Amino acid sequence: HDDNLWTLNDNAIYSLYSDEDDNLWVGTFFGGVNVMYRHFNMFEFLLAGSEGYSQDSKVVSSIVKSGDNLYVGTENDGVYVLGKKGLRHMVINSSNSNLTSDNIHSICMDDAGNMWLGSYYGGLFMRRPGQKSFVNFNTDSGKGYRLSSNHVYCVCQDSRGTLMVGTQYGGLYRYDYKSG
Repeated sequence: HDDNLWTLNDNAIYSLYSDEDDNLWVGTFFGGVNVMYRHFNMFEFLLAGSEGYSQDSKVVSSIVKSGDNLYVGTENDGVYVLGKKGLRHMVINSSNSNLTSDNIHSICMDDAGNMWLGSYYGGLFMRRPGQKSFVNFNTDSGKGYRLSSNHVYCVCQDSRGTLMVGTQYGGLYRYDYKSG
C-alpha cells in the first residue's frame, strides 16, 4: 500500500528467506531487501537506496544464510554480506575480488563450505573456505570447466550433496567434486 510506510516497498518479489527467529526477508525486483521482524509485524527497508548502501542495489535476486551472516545477491552490485539485524559487514563484487560480473542471480553455500555464485554474463564462480579469489566456470574456461552459457540463474545442492547449476539456454549441469 502506497500510503503505508511499513509495508513492502515493491510488489515484484524475487526471493524469500525466513530466518531462525521467524523474521521474513524479502528480495524485490526494484525495492531492494525488505525485512519483517516477527515481533513488529511491519517491514523495514534495507538495500533500497539507504544511507551507506549503493542506490543501484534495488534488484535482489537471492538471499542465503551461512553462519551468522546473510548473503544478498544483487543484479548490480555483487553480494552484500549482512550481519545480525541487517548490519552490513562487506560487499563482494568485481572491484574487490576477481568476479567478472556483479549481476548475481544465485548464491549457494555447499556442505564443504564453498561459496557458489551464479551470475548473468560471468558464468559460475566458486570460492573455497579461507580463499579470497574465485574459480570461474564459463564459456571460455579450459577443458573440464567449460559451460555452454554464461547466464547462470540457479545453483543449489540437493539432499545427497550433488551441486546442480541451471543456466539460460545452456541446460542443467551437475558438478563433479572429484574431477572438478
